[in-house]
Amino acid sequence: MKNKNPRKNRMKKNTTELRRRCLRHSWVREIWVHGGVVEVAKEKINEAIANHFDINTLSGSLNPICVADLGCSTRPNTFFSVKNIIEAIELKYISKGENTETPKFMEFFNDQFSNDFNTLFISLPLNRQYFAAGVPGSFYGRLFPKASLHFIHSSYALQ
Repeated sequence: MKNKNPRKNRMKKNTTELRRRCLRHSWVREIWVHGGVVEVAKEKINEAIANHFDINTLSGSLNPICVADLGCSTRPNTFFSVKNIIEAIELKYISKGENTETPKFMEFFNDQFSNDFNTLFISLPLNRQYFAAGVPGSFYGRLFPKASLHFIHSSYALQ
């Protein structure tokens, strides 16, 4: 049965519009703030990989390099972080100076069970250079077998 009260319909429409605007504003603000953090973190990631990532143990291996993003979001910034990590590892391989083929990458996206993994996977970049998998659950518990990850990333884990 259709509501015949025009005032109530107008209020409902205005409330829905306000909610939509607030969500859009908070999403844009999050992108701006988080995006800035991603850019700052890029330097730290490059430095950490350049100084501590040992590609000698991986050279010649047919296994992919496994990277985990703990507490990922469904926003585009998640993919920027992954891209930065992969580029830093590829740069490390290139800087080795040998004709070493860069390995394949396996990216594990982790968040709570309530995360919208469907949106995450629909949003995956078409030109990505990695395999992707979702791993739901808390990173305070065991998510992966021992020694199965090569690089772990978590944005805002210590908030």
